[in-house]
Amino acid sequence: MENKKIIEGNKLIAEFMEVKNVREYELNSKHKCLIISDDDGFIDYVEGINFLSYNDNWNRIMPVVEKIKKLEFEFNTFSDYTKTEKYRNEVRISELSVDKYCRILIRNTDMLDAIFNAVVEFIKWYNENKNN
Repeated sequence: MENKKIIEGNKLIAEFMEVKNVREYELNSKHKCLIISDDDGFIDYVEGINFLSYNDNWNRIMPVVEKIKKLEFEFNTFSDYTKTEKYRNEVRISELSVDKYCRILIRNTDMLDAIFNAVVEFIKWYNENKNN
């Protein structure tokens, strides 16, 4: 996945999770990432840089999944084997209420990547429709 798309997705999730002090950090001339800085805006190099990486960290993405479930959305993952792909992982997020309808369906070969993409697409939909 493209670095810019990952950063935008991580920013969107951080806003949804109400994370404070998020800022871009340039690793090198080609790669940027997101970090959480201290309240004063500085990076704590002693304790280690707090990278914000929902896209490659199960411990970060799962609280987001739990928050989505608390909003009364059903979050399902499926894996199966196909002849054309070794494994196909699928993520579905659906509204439980009949008043609103949201169905996000992402298929990918990597489950963490599929969940990250489904969460990003859900948050986009949720932000557009939460006041309706």
